[in-house]
Amino acid sequence: MHYTPLLLACEMGKAESAQVLIEKGANLGARTPAADTALHLAVRAGAASIADLLLHRGMDTNLSNQAEETPLHIAVLHNKRALVRLLIGAGANINAVTEDFVTPLHIASQRGNATVARLLLYNKAHVNAQDKQSKCPLHLAVEQGDKTMAETLLKARADPNAQDKEKKTPLHAAAMRGYLTLALNTLCITSRSINQDKDRKYLFILVKHCLMSGSSRYS
Repeated sequence: MHYTPLLLACEMGKAESAQVLIEKGANLGARTPAADTALHLAVRAGAASIADLLLHRGMDTNLSNQAEETPLHIAVLHNKRALVRLLIGAGANINAVTEDFVTPLHIASQRGNATVARLLLYNKAHVNAQDKQSKCPLHLAVEQGDKTMAETLLKARADPNAQDKEKKTPLHAAAMRGYLTLALNTLCITSRSINQDKDRKYLFILVKHCLMSGSSRYS
């Protein structure tokens, strides 16, 4: 299906045009060739007033596009905090997954959107959800060298020992990238028994890699 006038108005963030079209009976079920709904487009445009109108007209907040992205995925991707709140309030699935099993929290963690991540966690986002590569949000935060995000996730009980498909944990990722201070902080926040063999092993690995790389950075 080609773009309808309503889809165009939503994509361009034209609130008055969208309202008139909706009041005139525009088809709310129309989708773009990529299967984006009017709500996807309004959210991407940051048009909260249009999104609110569509939701009040009964549009399902959990409809997904071809990539299995919901409007919440889009709002988090673009760090639209007001729209994240709006969608959550309208019943958005906090733990919806894309075709790659990516949750909104994965996206927030990778992009360093800490405020949005905290909002998702407050609304019961699964902190240890794994994507197609078996990476959890903490893997992604650590790979970015994002201390604030990593600490946010750890305080929400993210597992620093979770393994991805390559059997790498977030602590491995920190060590391999030379994030010595971040990795040490991870151990300090999560370890209730720093003398355990497992923690000693991780400490040895991260120090070894960081010294070999000549780096002890956050990012």
